[in-house]
Amino acid sequence: GLSKLMEASESVAKLSQELAIKEKELALAAIKADKVLAEVTESAEAAAKVKNEVQRVKDKAQKIVDEIDLEKVKAESKLEAAKPALEEAEAALNQFPKDSINEETVELLQPYFDMEDYTPEYGKKVCGNVAGLLSWTQAMAIFYGVNRDVLPLKV
Repeated sequence: GLSKLMEASESVAKLSQELAIKEKELALAAIKADKVLAEVTESAEAAAKVKNEVQRVKDKAQKIVDEIDLEKVKAESKLEAAKPALEEAEAALNQFPKDSINEETVELLQPYFDMEDYTPEYGKKVCGNVAGLLSWTQAMAIFYGVNRDVLPLKV
């Protein structure tokens, strides 16, 4: 019985030593686990911040896209409403008797052509609708210059 008791005592001493070693290893493992957990938590928080920032930028971009779409719809609606008037104006211009432009008409326009602010760019700046008229009058004067030489050949 005594030998069994001695054997058990040695076994307990050996197990106690192993337990002490395992407790130290467990303590080190717990420290490492806490460190890894802290790093993972920090990374997760950083990822959440980035995700939130990306979402904020995405929301802002979507708002801009929505505004552009709305403006596009408005512009298309205005264009569609203006289309009949534009087609009517184009038809009227196409029916204008260009061959009836004469030297007197061009001479009467010349003082305007000589003005430095009689340009389509200035017309757009002052009133967008005037720019087309300015371009047209200048084009008709140029047309007269060309047509003056061509008209006798048409006959």
